[in-house]
Amino acid sequence: MSYLFRLNYVLLIVLLFSGQALSASHPTSEIADSPVLVEIKNLFEEDQSATLAGHGNSEAAFLRRQRILELVAQGQIDSAEGLFYAAIMLQHTPKVPTPDNPYKSQSPENHLLAFYLSKTAYERGFEIAGWYAGAAMDRYLLSQGKAQRYGTHWRLNAEGNRYIHDPVAPDFPDTERAKLGIEPLADIKKIVAEENQKLQQQLNQ
Repeated sequence: MSYLFRLNYVLLIVLLFSGQALSASHPTSEIADSPVLVEIKNLFEEDQSATLAGHGNSEAAFLRRQRILELVAQGQIDSAEGLFYAAIMLQHTPKVPTPDNPYKSQSPENHLLAFYLSKTAYERGFEIAGWYAGAAMDRYLLSQGKAQRYGTHWRLNAEGNRYIHDPVAPDFPDTERAKLGIEPLADIKKIVAEENQKLQQQLNQ
């Protein structure tokens, strides 16, 4: 599935089952809604609404990301759930695409930080954060004009008639993908191919 489709799926699961992934392996005190987690959830809800409305590049969005960076720098994010929400907001740092790089970012370091936040959340039991960690690293690398590692990013071409799977580093093994719960590269390529078949069927109707 595409990056955006996968992201929407992940967010739906988070909203429906928030905190359950932690409850199996961490004490209740960690997943209780601390003041910091409440603040992050409120920022996250604002972020989602703004993103869906096409306002991800507003001054308010910038200030939300700045607040997240402050909380990270101060070491105040006290749950895996909070780390995950924070990562999503940093991953929403706007693109400034160029003719040779559609992923160029206003602040590429935000995507790198989103990787570490998501990875930490995953390691602390928030399982759905694993795929998102890979996506954040891939976004960071693509924003630098480099090949992605995990293979999570693919996009519609300019003509709107084919999905392009962005280049993947050939020497990055599936064993590393598995560490974040990400499917093997061959499976990802198969998904892209299947989506291209579906797209062609739709265009030919």
